This record gives sequence, structure tokens and C-alpha cells, in this order.
Amino acid sequence: MVWLDELQRILDNPDEPDQLLIVAPPGHAKSSYISEALPAWFLGRHPDRGVLHVTSTDDMAGIYHAVIESTLRDPDMAATESRAYRHRRAFPETAVGDVWGFEKGLKLATAKEKVSYKMVGYGASILGLRADMIILDDPLTEKVAFSDVDLPKAKQYFKRTLWTRKKPGRKFVVILTRWHFDDFAAELVERYKFRVIHMPALGYWEGDRTCVPRDCTCACGDMEGGALWSDYIPKDQLVGDREAMLDDD
Repeated sequence: MVWLDELQRILDNPDEPDQLLIVAPPGHAKSSYISEALPAWFLGRHPDRGVLHVTSTDDMAGIYHAVIESTLRDPDMAATESRAYRHRRAFPETAVGDVWGFEKGLKLATAKEKVSYKMVGYGASILGLRADMIILDDPLTEKVAFSDVDLPKAKQYFKRTLWTRKKPGRKFVVILTRWHFDDFAAELVERYKFRVIHMPALGYWEGDRTCVPRDCTCACGDMEGGALWSDYIPKDQLVGDREAMLDDD
């Protein structure tokens, strides 16, 4: 998978700074990979480092924190199908330390920093926290993304708060849905020079989800192209959704 290959590449070089923006549509497993699997995998590989994880609201932050908590806590070794059991088998050095819970974050026993993992809603205070990896999962709601008042505030929060939390060699991984030409994704690319993997729901996709040139006919037999994840959301459904949105406009 394109996302995982790129994440593997940048995380295999833990001391080299990198910043990656993945733009993909809703319902295509962005959060499953980036918000549920990536933090636990990174801390398993680097249990002495820290992750700051940010999403749109505190309620959503609590949901993702619970997933990471269940993965990293001390496992019941009889529960062989649990997240914690499988993670500890893969990463035996990720023993939990003395800080645990949504409000304070969690600390692994081998951590150098006071917090190994902290999950917050976008706009929350994160004074005193610095991170080796900062993950943003769709930090802005659609309402904020289209607001002439809230969007500038959101951009300022990134500039003055999140951007200053990075450590030398930091990794910045952001997943977003595009809303308009001057949205938050455009800010990250133009001002902060994020590299972009852009994978629209409807594109010029072959059966293995590789992209063919825009002037070629796709494997599906037409010039519009195929669905990014056709087994889950078929092309006909995506075309219908797009037409309905255009009618609303």
C-alpha cells in the first residue's frame, strides 16, 4: 500500500526530519492506519520517544486514546487475540510506566520524556509537550474548514502551537480531506512544504490501485477512471454521491 510504504521509509530513518500529508476521501481507512496502527507501531519500534496525536475534537481524541491504551497496556497473556497481546509479542519492550489516562497521556517504562503518548482535540493546550512524531487526523471539521473566522484561527494554532512542539528529527504525519482550494491542506503544502500523497476516491486507478496517466484509458474501460477502493465503495456509488453534491451546490 502506498501510504504504508512511504511511512515505512520515513520511519526507518528516525533521526531525519520528515513531513508527510496524505489527502484521501472519507471512509478509506485513513484513521485505521494512521491513528490506530501508526502510534502503537512507532512506540513499539522506538519506546524511548514521544507521540503527540491531534484530531478535530476532544470527544474524537478520547476514542482514539482508548484504542492506543488498549494496545499498549499490560496484556492478559491468555487473551491471544487482543491488541495488547499481539503488540507485546511484537514489541516486548513497551512496558507501561507511571503515567496513564486520557488527561495526562501515557508513559512507557523506557521513555525519556515525561509523556510517551498524548491525544488532544485541535486547539487544546499542550504546554510543555514536545514530540518526536506529531500526527494530525482530519483536525478540522467541515464547519471550521469553510468558516472565514475559524479557519484562520486553526491555521494560527498550527503555526504558533503545533509547529513549535516538534523536536529535532521529528516526523509530521497529517491526514486530511480536501474541502476547497484555500483550505488547511493548501496551507501545509505552500507554507510548510509538506510532501503530498493525493489519492482521490475517483481517479485513474488500475485494479491494484496504481495510477495510470490522465491521458490513458483506465483498466475499467473509460476515461473517468476507477474507484480507489472499489471492493468497499464501488464506482457507481461514488459517481452518484458526487452528482448529488453537485446538485446541492
